Amino acid sequence: MPPGWAQFAADRQGGSPGSMLAHYRRALAERRRLLRWLPPSMSWAKAPAGVLAFNRGRLSVACNFLQRPVSLPAAGRLMLASREGARLEGRRLTLSANSAAWLDTVPAG
Repeated sequence: MPPGWAQFAADRQGGSPGSMLAHYRRALAERRRLLRWLPPSMSWAKAPAGVLAFNRGRLSVACNFLQRPVSLPAAGRLMLASREGARLEGRRLTLSANSAAWLDTVPAG
């Protein structure tokens, strides 16, 4: 293993709520929760250049590949974001640079 990579080992990240391991565990838990409502197919959503967005049933995903924050139309409940700074205000999703977010488009209740 290259020097400095020990911090990325699962046993080192296990107790850190901000670690990549914790992020993936949250993502898998959300996916399991939504699985029964997710159809086998997805559709691409309109997004600005440098952003990839798609919908799969009630799940909407946006990935910002740019080196700057972006804002795009969105609706639902912000479930998960890969970096701090993701916000859903009104019907606009703001994503930090190089980040992604999952939204549940069905209101809780």
